[in-house]
Amino acid sequence: MVCKKGVLLFGFVFLVVNVCFVSSFVLNGTIYDVNGNALNNTNVSVQIRGGAWTDLGKNITATDENGWFALNVSGQLSDGYMYQLSLTHRNSTTNEVDWISQSLPTIPLTPFSNLIGNYFYLVEAATINISVVNRTGALTSSFATQVKDTSLGYPVDSCSQDGLSYICYVPKSKNYSIMIYPSQGGNENFVPVSFSWNNFSSVSSYNILDNNNAALSKYNHTTLTLHKTFNVTESFAWISGYTQNSSGAEFAGWDTFTVVPLLLEP
Repeated sequence: MVCKKGVLLFGFVFLVVNVCFVSSFVLNGTIYDVNGNALNNTNVSVQIRGGAWTDLGKNITATDENGWFALNVSGQLSDGYMYQLSLTHRNSTTNEVDWISQSLPTIPLTPFSNLIGNYFYLVEAATINISVVNRTGALTSSFATQVKDTSLGYPVDSCSQDGLSYICYVPKSKNYSIMIYPSQGGNENFVPVSFSWNNFSSVSSYNILDNNNAALSKYNHTTLTLHKTFNVTESFAWISGYTQNSSGAEFAGWDTFTVVPLLLEP
C-alpha cells in the first residue's frame, strides 16, 4: 500500500489528507498435499487478466522446504481486473506435475487479496495433451483451446502451448470438456470441435477411436495422461429423412426445406 500526503486549502482552513492506492501486496500461505505433507518447491503463480481475457502479466514464486511461500503481487492492481491463483507441484524424480490446486476461478482484487495467510491443500494431478491435425494431415500449432471443469462450468487456466500441443494440468478426480478453435491471426480455418473426458479413473491404458475409427488419441494410465488429437478435416455430409408434425403425420407439398447447423459449446 502506497500513501501520499496532500494539503487542501479551503478559505483559511488547511486540511491534511492521506491519499492511498495499492501498488502491490504480498500473498503468502503454506501448501500441503491431501495427506498434510508440506510440499516444497511448489510453483505459485498469479495470472492477471483484463477485458476480453487479455494477459496483463504473471507473478511467480516457489515454496520453501516447509511449504511456505510469499509472493509479491504487482503490476495491474485494480478491481477492474481479474486474478487467478495457480499451484502446481512437480515430482522431483520424473519432473511431472503430481499435485495441483483445485480448479479456481478468476476473481477481482479485493476478494483475491483475502487469500493471504491461508493453508492450501493440493490434490492428485493428471495431464491433458491436446494437438490438432489439419486438412493436410499435418500437426498444426494454429489453434486455441478451452478446457472446462464440467462440474463448475468455467475454464481451467492451467493450459500452455508447448510447440504443436497444449499441455493442461488438471485435478484427476474431475471430468472435463475440451474445445479447440482457430487461433486469432492463425493460418487455419475450421469449425470448432469439442470432446468430453470423464475417465481419469481408468486402471488401464487404451486407444480412443474417432468418428473414422482412427486411433489418433489415447489414454496412458501410468502417467495419468490423456493424449487427445483432433482431426479438423472438413467434408460434406449427405442427410436424408422425413419431416413430421407432433402427431407423427408427415408434411407434404413443401418446395424448400432448409437445414440450419447449430454449434453448441460443451
